[in-house]
Amino acid sequence: WIQIAITLSGMVLGPLLAVRLSLKQFHSQKSWEHKVEAYNKVMGHLAILKHSIRLFHETGIRIIEISPERLQTLNSDYNNARQELERDSIAATLIIDCDTRKAINELINTLETSNADWLTENELHWDAIDKCISAIEAHSAKALKNTA
Repeated sequence: WIQIAITLSGMVLGPLLAVRLSLKQFHSQKSWEHKVEAYNKVMGHLAILKHSIRLFHETGIRIIEISPERLQTLNSDYNNARQELERDSIAATLIIDCDTRKAINELINTLETSNADWLTENELHWDAIDKCISAIEAHSAKALKNTA
C-alpha cells in the first residue's frame, strides 16, 4: 500500500507543481512585458518633447525656418506628449518604479514653469528632459532586471 500511496501522490502532486511553476513563470513574464511597455511609452513621450524643444529652439534662433502650419503641429505634438506623459505615468503607478515616477513628476513641474525669456525656458526644459531620460534609463534597467 505504501508504494501505491507514493505513486498516487506523485501522480497528483507532480502535475500540480508543474502547473503552479508554469503559472508563476507566466505571471512573471507578463509583469515584465507590462513594465517594458510602460517604460517604452514614457521614453516615446520624452523623445517627442525633446525633438519639439530642439525645433522650437532652432526656429527661435533662426537656424531653421518652420511654416506656421508645421509649427502649430509641432506645438500640438508637444502638448499632447506632455499630457500623455503625465497620464501614462499615473496609469503605470503600480508598474514603474518610484524613482522613475519621481523623475517624471520633477520634469512635469519644470515643464509647467514659464519664463519670460523663451531661450532660458527652452534650455531649462531641455536639461530637465535629459535629466529625466538619464534617471529613467538607470532605474528602468534595474527594475526590468529585477522582474526578469
